[in-house]
Amino acid sequence: SRIAMLKYDTTGRQDCELNGLRGGAEIVIRPTRSDILLKSNDCPDKLDETGSKLDNEHINPRRGVGTKQTNQTYMNQKQIQTKTQSKNLTRILGTSFVTYAMYVIYENRNSVPSKDEIQTYLLNVITKVQQKGRIGLLYYILGLAFCESIGITTGPIETTGGFVFGLQNGFFANAAGKLSGALTTYFVGRTYLSSKIQSKLKTGQKSRGNESSQDETTSSSKLINLVQKCIIEEPFTTTIILRFSFFPQVVKNLILSVLEPVTWKLFLVATSIQALPYSLLFTVVGHDSARRLNNPSLPMNIFLNGCLLAITLYGIFGTPALVAYWYQEKSKKYA
Repeated sequence: SRIAMLKYDTTGRQDCELNGLRGGAEIVIRPTRSDILLKSNDCPDKLDETGSKLDNEHINPRRGVGTKQTNQTYMNQKQIQTKTQSKNLTRILGTSFVTYAMYVIYENRNSVPSKDEIQTYLLNVITKVQQKGRIGLLYYILGLAFCESIGITTGPIETTGGFVFGLQNGFFANAAGKLSGALTTYFVGRTYLSSKIQSKLKTGQKSRGNESSQDETTSSSKLINLVQKCIIEEPFTTTIILRFSFFPQVVKNLILSVLEPVTWKLFLVATSIQALPYSLLFTVVGHDSARRLNNPSLPMNIFLNGCLLAITLYGIFGTPALVAYWYQEKSKKYA
């Protein structure tokens, strides 16, 4: 038989020799440095006594032990380093932008328009939009739908709708634009982005990046995982809970678009329940502001101010409490 002798020098270089010696039925491996493992491309092909190639498992059964773990640790550290660099770059760019904006505002502080100039400009804009009639209303609906579909905050825009078009037409335009924008996101997510969204939901975990800690799921991912479990048994309730959750509107629309039990009709009903009360409130605020612009002597609207305070407190405390209670109850059920 042949005895394969592996010799390693002190610098870590590998030398492979095949010495044809008689006597012995096994292939003996003699590394002078046992802590160095033989890789498949470190040595030329090994031959047995018949001239056939010997694979690396026969030459060194311990090949690869610890190598995968080392490579995985290196990759994790590399990913963490890349994310850290990206975050630092984002912070630098954000700080630079804010600093530049503050500088521009400071340099142009004397050219800031006065209150009367702002009121005059708004009245001119309102007059031009109102003169366009239904065409102007249609343009407004399309613009609001676009903002809703890409995740831009629509509260100030809806207030402008009530300011420009009045209470009735403003609420109609706000409702139509908000719901059509949400439905657009829903159909785009279900038709074109379904595979990407589902892959994100399946891999909604965050790695700490060291050997001692395991991958941990964030609170957002835990809520989404619980929604995926409950949506089959309670589609309407789960959809409503997700609509009132702390996620941005566009994220909620995309998540619901890939959940099979959520049809477009259910999505429309749940979105209406969650979004239309806010649209009505913003429309009333805009309409009240327009009235006060034309007649500054109007008394304070205590009811409207109370509604604004209540909806603010509900958004800060009520919605998180509702979602937390639902999450706690369903977590016990599916524990």
